[in-house]
Amino acid sequence: MSTAQGEDEPRSADIVDTTNVAVEATDGHPAALSITSRRTEDEISPLTLETTRTRPRTSHTFVRRKSMTFKVKTFGENKFAALPIQSAFSKIAGMSNVSSNDTESWLGLLGKEPMAQPTTEQEAFDLEMATLGAGENLVKNNASTKNFNSILLFLLSELRAMRLSAYEGTWSAETYNALFMFRVLTKYLIEHLSPTGLHHIFEMDRIPKGADSMPPSPISDPTFKKPYIDMHVIVDRRQRAEVLLEELFHVIIYAYTDSLTQYQFYVEVQNLLIVLFSSQMMYRLEETKDQPPYFLNIAQTRLSHFGRATIARLFSNFISQQPNPTPPSGVLSSAYSYIFSTKKIETAPFTAASLIADKSVLLILILTNQDEKASTIGFRNALCELCDMNVSTEAPDDDGILPEEGSLNISFAQLYDLLCENLVEESALLLYSLMVKNNRFRSYVLSRTDPDSLMIPILRLLYEYADSKHRHCFVYILLNILLLCSQDGMYNESIQKITVPAQLWYSERLIKTFSLGGLSMLVLMRCIQTNLGQQKDMYIHTVGISILSNMSSRITNVQPAVAQRIISLFDSVAKRYLKLIQADPNHTETDSTVYSDLVALILEMVNSIISHNIQHNPQLVYALLHRRKLFFEFREERFAPLVDNIDAVITYFVTKLDDFGSRTPSAEDILAMIEQGLKTWPANKIKVYEEVRCEYEEAAEYSRFFLPYAWSLVFRHSLIYWDDERSELLQEMVKMEGS
Repeated sequence: MSTAQGEDEPRSADIVDTTNVAVEATDGHPAALSITSRRTEDEISPLTLETTRTRPRTSHTFVRRKSMTFKVKTFGENKFAALPIQSAFSKIAGMSNVSSNDTESWLGLLGKEPMAQPTTEQEAFDLEMATLGAGENLVKNNASTKNFNSILLFLLSELRAMRLSAYEGTWSAETYNALFMFRVLTKYLIEHLSPTGLHHIFEMDRIPKGADSMPPSPISDPTFKKPYIDMHVIVDRRQRAEVLLEELFHVIIYAYTDSLTQYQFYVEVQNLLIVLFSSQMMYRLEETKDQPPYFLNIAQTRLSHFGRATIARLFSNFISQQPNPTPPSGVLSSAYSYIFSTKKIETAPFTAASLIADKSVLLILILTNQDEKASTIGFRNALCELCDMNVSTEAPDDDGILPEEGSLNISFAQLYDLLCENLVEESALLLYSLMVKNNRFRSYVLSRTDPDSLMIPILRLLYEYADSKHRHCFVYILLNILLLCSQDGMYNESIQKITVPAQLWYSERLIKTFSLGGLSMLVLMRCIQTNLGQQKDMYIHTVGISILSNMSSRITNVQPAVAQRIISLFDSVAKRYLKLIQADPNHTETDSTVYSDLVALILEMVNSIISHNIQHNPQLVYALLHRRKLFFEFREERFAPLVDNIDAVITYFVTKLDDFGSRTPSAEDILAMIEQGLKTWPANKIKVYEEVRCEYEEAAEYSRFFLPYAWSLVFRHSLIYWDDERSELLQEMVKMEGS
């Protein structure tokens, strides 16, 4: 057996005396994570990596920087500044009242053609620029005109009418335009008003002038001209915001999306929900504990019973990936083409092919990453209740818990395939959430016979983003998914047996085939070493080594490149550690403690491989012999037990070098000697410890990391423009990163 072509081979003369090494692992400092390595009590003390920060270090790149400016277009260039859009916004926000029962005026104001939705970030910015003035005027004038409240009543009336007709009808252009304008104006109000101010402006004008003379609902008079205000809406004693959210949830759950107008309206309802919930972005998390975000608080405390059905429909939307409808041919096609451009959406998180699917994921992330105290039932718990429609509902999960009656059934196979095929930040966070919160889905993922379908996309992204300064949060999520997978012994065993061809993206060296486990180790070790040299993010290298430790007892037949990388990783960490302790022998500095823990973890991983599978890993033995001098200086008390095992292996095989006599053996000769020696390897040469098992545990205050991260994805990918300077939640993360 020979080493792979093109890999560095040690000279035979480099194989000489033995060394002794060992490690006892101690505390490290990963954030939002608790990792425990279990061993026999009388040998090595438990390794517990406790949380010392409330969350991992976060990247501020999702906050729109000044360098990411948009082109400020002239009035003629900006399509949202053109008539009749500007005219409609100006009248609603102006100083003149448009009477609630003046149907003709409202018909003329809302128009007969649907207004265009932004299809790029630039267009979202254009819409913002075109309507800023209207927002400013609305704040000044609405107390006297009540036009905002009138359009809200029109919208609620139409939403109620469609709900009562089971959404069998067609959304009118006037209704869509009312929804679109209401969304745009509400966003401005959310960015500029306090929760008290929002409550006041939504609740003013409870009984509009002329309400007693308003005509009946069109449910009883189908010939009535729209728009209208339904008396049932006026007399409803609940808060307007609550009624609005309830109607929007009804649309999300029950409305059809088959036709162009239905699809268009559904997307705008999703936009409005995102905007309403975005009030959370305007405040720091500490502030929202005492004064919860206005609309989210209503949704969680009064409408949480919509949680299960809402989450189920949003998942259904994502899985179905319903494409954006094709505009009809003819005279009216231009208006719809204007709204649903066939060109690729520049910032769509998955694919421009399905706006409904993309926005459904964003809403899932917003609703299911809220503080658990704020949503003890409903939206977040709905994630736990998802079941596989292809498995009997009588089957318990891994914890022996039977699904609740009426559990939410989706296709795990379709969901899994879709997540693997489109593994970007949104889908990765969704996958992570499912694996942490849903035992059945996690079991499904771990039972798949094609783990490469998930592992290879993750490894590729880690390989590409390991040295990026702008994707820390994404790397955290990917590593957490791998850590969750690595907790399963059978999963670790299966990836060692699967062979994958050379991956074009892996460019460090030419290797024709890998085991999936070997490729995983190479990418993880590269990620760790890159991080140690550049970002120096403790969370990344701690989780990375924890994954390798979980895999270690099942690692077999490591290739030369993998074995050499293991020793190279130890070399880089060991050199840094030795340099640090020269200046800090008592480990009083954080860096000394961190690198001491890393040395321990890596030695523990090597020990696990040789104590469980040494006979199936001749290349690792070869690498240990080649670089045995690395272990000379790690015989101190803390590392002694693990170094003893490594020393025993090196001693055993160095003595066999004497069989070559005066002849200088080649690398092939030494490897053949190792393979032969492993056949008669005496099991009592080393002490066998229990398998290393590092377990992921989500921090109690998980929302401190995941909620801002979820909002950062909405901020970047919703095709809605927010002023980052007004987002206290995202700005807080920038300050924390800099501290």
